[in-house]
Amino acid sequence: MGYNRTVNQTSARLLVVSAPGASNWLKTIPSLPSHVLTDNHYQLAMRLRLGLPAFNIMRQHCGACNSSITNDPWHYLSCVQRRKNELNMRHDQVNRALALYTLHAGCVARLEPSSLSDENRLRPDLQLIMDQFNKLIDVTIVHPTCPSHIKQAQTQLKTAKYACDQKIQKYSNLAQQQSADFIPFAIESYGGLSESASSLINEIAVFATEHLSAWSKEEIMTDLTSSIACAVQRGNAIAALSGYSACATSA
Repeated sequence: MGYNRTVNQTSARLLVVSAPGASNWLKTIPSLPSHVLTDNHYQLAMRLRLGLPAFNIMRQHCGACNSSITNDPWHYLSCVQRRKNELNMRHDQVNRALALYTLHAGCVARLEPSSLSDENRLRPDLQLIMDQFNKLIDVTIVHPTCPSHIKQAQTQLKTAKYACDQKIQKYSNLAQQQSADFIPFAIESYGGLSESASSLINEIAVFATEHLSAWSKEEIMTDLTSSIACAVQRGNAIAALSGYSACATSA
């Protein structure tokens, strides 16, 4: 069982690090504050990519939820307690980067729009008005090599696609009520972008060109993808550092 688990984790990791978008943070030029990773954050991002544990000395159990991390050294990226804290901040960084660059492109952007649904109070992360098109966006970041996703991760970007399908199911009625297109924006913790996420980034960049934005298509594409890529790796690192600190405190 241990051998099969290791083989599955390795094959999954090789697929996720070669997915579209997974190397964006490595190619990012630190020309803006949002494009900068500290040395510590960069080191942790590289350890994740190489399949190394987050730290040289690891505890056997998570200090926050007490789950075993013996066979899941990056448990911090799927820990329920981290989701409520650092992983939520990672999500918010991505969402705000997306909103910022859609505004640069000339779109109308509304963060976390409320009052769209009186029935269940559903609230997507972002609403975009792009000329006559109304779009609802919801960002989700998934960790494909955690134990619950490892089988899906044997197919490239399948974890991200599954997350997209879940979001579509959740928001389809709301989108219909609002006469809007719903777009799930799924990213894997290694940086891989779902097809719908890549398509939206390209659409925003094209919109900038067609509406004579001060920002070119290439600038929007480069800076938006770089900001998102760094936000994900920065958030991963912060979650890992906080999780490790919690383990040390509980020891």
